[in-house]
Parts: sequence; structure tokens; C-alpha cells
Amino acid sequence: MAAPLGLIIGFPVVQWIISNFGWRTGWVSLGAAAIVIILPISLLLLRRQPEDIGLLPDGDTPNQEVVNGQEASSPTPSEHQWPREEAIRTVAFWRLTLTFSLFVFATSSMAFFRLPFFADQGMNVSTIAIAASTAQIPLFWVQRRLVDRFLPLAWKGW
Repeated sequence: MAAPLGLIIGFPVVQWIISNFGWRTGWVSLGAAAIVIILPISLLLLRRQPEDIGLLPDGDTPNQEVVNGQEASSPTPSEHQWPREEAIRTVAFWRLTLTFSLFVFATSSMAFFRLPFFADQGMNVSTIAIAASTAQIPLFWVQRRLVDRFLPLAWKGW
């Protein structure tokens, strides 16, 4: 939810900064916002391992049973570790790579060329920024529905 909210607020704010202070100031303000907003939140909330917050991996629970002075442990199936060479040979890897590559290509090309195209057509850049930000709301909803519907296929290995 934070990413769409950031886009909804970010487009108009950055466009206002660019219109009033120039594109260089716009880039500096984006960098400053990343350092001031994103970095502290990441440092406070991001945890690298489950053990960092008192959990065990994959929802495991500590086994407290003691048999003959030793802890009894139930054999748990181990998760398959995928070396890079083995993962690259799977169909699921290439489908995911293609899907994410096409998504990034489509969204970044729209982001790069949308503002100049509409500005060349005579639209006000502030109007373009507001339209781009409000467009994130239905796109976020559609994206969530698609992920909820099709992500289990990726988990099953297709």
C-alpha cells in the first residue's frame, strides 16, 4: 500500500518542484526523500532473518520435549536449496524472469515517455502529474487482484 500512496503523492509533488525549481532540484529532492523517509523506515522495520525477531525459519517451533536428558527433535523435511546453475535450468525461473522483465519494460517505458509525450501535445505538466498519480489507484487494485489470482500458480511451479 505504501508504493501506490507514494506514487499518488509523489508525482504531483515532484512535478511542482521541477516546475518551480528545475529538474536538478527535483532529482536532489527525490534522493533526499529516499534518505529521509525510506532509509529510517527500512532500518527500523526490515529484518533479514526470522531469528532477528525471535522466530524460527518457515514457522518452525522450538521443540521443548526432553527424552533421556536430550532434546527430542522430530525430523522435518528439508527445503530444497537451489544453486544458481540448477535454478537457471528450470522453466519456472524463465517464466518468472520473462514476466518481471516485460512488466518492468512496460512500466518504465510508460514512465519515461508519458510526460514528454503529453507535454508535446500541449497538456499542462501539473495536470499530467495529477493524472498519472490518480491512475495508480485502479492499477494498484487490478495488480492486487491479478497477484491474488495467479501467484499460487508460481508457487506450484507451473
